[in-house]
Amino acid sequence: MTRVVLVSCAVALGFVVGIAWLFSRAHAREREAVDTAAAGDLYGLATAVLPRGYRALGLDGADRSLSPAEQLARHDERAALAFRFTKDPSNDWGGYPKDPEVLNIVLLPPSMREKPEEALRRFSIDRYYTPTGDTIPLDSARWQAGGDERYRWRVLSMNDHFGTAHEPRWAIVMLDATRGVRLDFFVWQRRMKQPDALALLRRTLDKLQLHPALAELFAQTGGVQARLDRLRDQNLQGVFTALVPLGLQQPAAGATSFGRGVAAWLDEDRAAVRVMRVLAAVPLPHGAAKAITDGQGRPQLSFVLKPGQYPGPTRDGLPALDLQMLYWNPGLGRWQRSGLQQATMEEEYPLLPFEAAVVARLDQISGARDSVHIILGEHWFHPPALDDARRIAPLLEECARWEAELLAGRIVGGEVRPPMLQ
Repeated sequence: MTRVVLVSCAVALGFVVGIAWLFSRAHAREREAVDTAAAGDLYGLATAVLPRGYRALGLDGADRSLSPAEQLARHDERAALAFRFTKDPSNDWGGYPKDPEVLNIVLLPPSMREKPEEALRRFSIDRYYTPTGDTIPLDSARWQAGGDERYRWRVLSMNDHFGTAHEPRWAIVMLDATRGVRLDFFVWQRRMKQPDALALLRRTLDKLQLHPALAELFAQTGGVQARLDRLRDQNLQGVFTALVPLGLQQPAAGATSFGRGVAAWLDEDRAAVRVMRVLAAVPLPHGAAKAITDGQGRPQLSFVLKPGQYPGPTRDGLPALDLQMLYWNPGLGRWQRSGLQQATMEEEYPLLPFEAAVVARLDQISGARDSVHIILGEHWFHPPALDDARRIAPLLEECARWEAELLAGRIVGGEVRPPMLQ
């Protein structure tokens, strides 16, 4: 009897151990999946894989209000590219950022790759440098060197200069001299032991993939201005290529060209571009002279909008649409521009030259003055690269949606015709 009980207990214990082992393996696999997640693309130059929780902040020291393409174009080709990642950012009670883990992935230009010793004696994380002038020199004997068959590194144990706690930190530099990549790591010692920090950096370099765009970037010639000029030409070409299906050809500098329901103007110095889509024409039943207008001479259209019909802002419970209209004002003897649903300050002023060119084109079409022309457009002025002109595709997609809604009679009641502008 005792033997039976012991055997039963052993079987039960083995079953429990087996279940626990299965759960531990599943948890380990889950933890492993969590610990390795793509942290993001480095502006098309490389792809990094970091533990989940790291947040990509982009090119360190660049104006991040610009697009990645313009940030790279403005970067000195002789300088390294440092892409910053941070984990668990927060502030202490004194308002200082804690930055418990800061990692820079530094892509070295060819000139720096030829000097690995010099590259190892750099540290791109600004928090390392004290404002009081007692920064630990990068060639100090306190930096401990190491390496293996693939990578070389240097490690420094120090206290943080900033914040209220002055947390002990590891400052670590790890270099892949063959590919020209350096990792700069600044981390709390209570978060990570030195071997664990080195293992993290080694895994990051192992999984880092460089793309052909990196070599192409460093091979560019002509300096920053030449790169910005090339980028501007590419962006302008992108705008007018997107408009080709509408029958519009690129205008000469300082001129306006037209297509089916579209007009585009290019500044004389090619530093600005405007695009206007004419989405629909709403005939006035008795013409402009007898149209029902408000006190400013704006034709009163019959709207069929319903509450909640479109997402976004509302006016008096109905969708507030970011559409405008061009119309002929017989009382003033001129064309005017206004908001589709309400008056704006624009009615008081003459049309801009680009708008005047559009209405001059409309004036060549019979009956154009007896219709309201619903429009949507953009003015891109972001020299020297005109990088905001990359929004041409979203603009045309939005215009196509509104044009379909207008022609289907879901915005303005009565007759709605296709755009008259050709």
